Amino acid sequence: MTSKASLRRIMFISVPAILLMLVLGFVHSSTKKIISSNILSSKKEKLLKLVPKSYHDGDVFIESLSVPETHLKSLGLNNGSDYHVVKNYGIPVALIIPAVGEGYSGDIKILVSVNMEGNIIDVRVTSHQETPGLGDKIEITESHWISQFSGRSLSNTTDVEWGLAPDGGAFDSFTGATITLRAVIRQVFATLNFSDAILNKGYDSLKKVEGIN
Repeated sequence: MTSKASLRRIMFISVPAILLMLVLGFVHSSTKKIISSNILSSKKEKLLKLVPKSYHDGDVFIESLSVPETHLKSLGLNNGSDYHVVKNYGIPVALIIPAVGEGYSGDIKILVSVNMEGNIIDVRVTSHQETPGLGDKIEITESHWISQFSGRSLSNTTDVEWGLAPDGGAFDSFTGATITLRAVIRQVFATLNFSDAILNKGYDSLKKVEGIN
């Protein structure tokens, strides 16, 4: 009798506990999927800010691929960094490439979008620690300096021109931020060289880009 009573007590405690664990597991799984979906949606929205709607009309997919080890150093990136291929109805229309430069006060992180002809669509600074009122003018919200890159390519801008005007380059400068500006120009140029390596391989080779030197 005592044994049956003990068994009932164990069942009384265990069954609700098991059910609670199952419910918590289901809620965690569902929440994890929602959070993951929201993160992906936010990332897609952020990336598409660099690609005007003239390049896509709704059915957009962004494929992320690993930056080859041979290009990590020139782009200032770490292992595991991705670049992105924007597709419209399955057809590639743009590349979005990250890069990091060493500014006056720390790392400057940028994203550069390039069309399939190798022309820069847009450049945005995503993170920096530069001096307010000086170096922060690399942000589009502070000045239009960053807009100078739009339309530039390796074919219409020579290697020598990838510098500041006082250095004989093609890009405007402003007082008190030459280190910052040079860092941005250098890394934008690096993204164009990377995109050129990809585009010269052709899209069929994008997934085998690890072999690009």
